[in-house]
Amino acid sequence: MNKYKIWGKEFSLKVLYECKNGQKPTNEQHQALEMFENELFQKKEVNKIQHYLDSQKEIMNFISKLDGIDDVDINDSVLDYLKPVEIRVLNEKNRMVEIVCDFKFDMEHSIAIRFKNEKFDGFYQEEV
Repeated sequence: MNKYKIWGKEFSLKVLYECKNGQKPTNEQHQALEMFENELFQKKEVNKIQHYLDSQKEIMNFISKLDGIDDVDINDSVLDYLKPVEIRVLNEKNRMVEIVCDFKFDMEHSIAIRFKNEKFDGFYQEEV
């Protein structure tokens, strides 16, 4: 379990590496996590990952547009709807890392916030 500060709150999250056919994580995956954490934990003025996570309005807009979700106030805290549960490191050429969150209104799906090469790459709704 690693500690991550997301949306102003500290979470202890497990890190999962997506591996094919029982293989071990690749060097690229280890590098992806290292680069992601380096960017996330930077104390510099413009931190790309933290800056994106802090702009909760885009996340809330995404949630409000999901099928079957009617009672979302985009001015609410994202923590009212999402709870980070793990960091997933994908097995890709590019450095792809996701923050996977449980979604309060849909226990059958999680919401992943994906970063590719330490830049925001989109939201994904995934089956649990």
